Amino acid sequence: MKSFPLRAPLQAESGFSLVELIITMVVMGIVMTGLVNIFTSGERASADATARMQSQQGIRVAFDRLEYDARCASNATLLSSGAGVALT
Repeated sequence: MKSFPLRAPLQAESGFSLVELIITMVVMGIVMTGLVNIFTSGERASADATARMQSQQGIRVAFDRLEYDARCASNATLLSSGAGVALT
């Protein structure tokens, strides 16, 4: 009686093993974590720069207004006890 093998012997099968896929996923996860950290720190720096710029712009507008009022004033009077200056 002739016996038939249930499975042919493994020959050079192409593809990736489960271990290779898991290692690749772990490495990609580490790389993606680094990229996300870089992106978030860039976003935070951008938000800080925007807030600083808006603050400086507000101060600049206030000083421009103060300069305009001082240039247009015809008379400056010191208020009592050094509380300020009245421009008229």
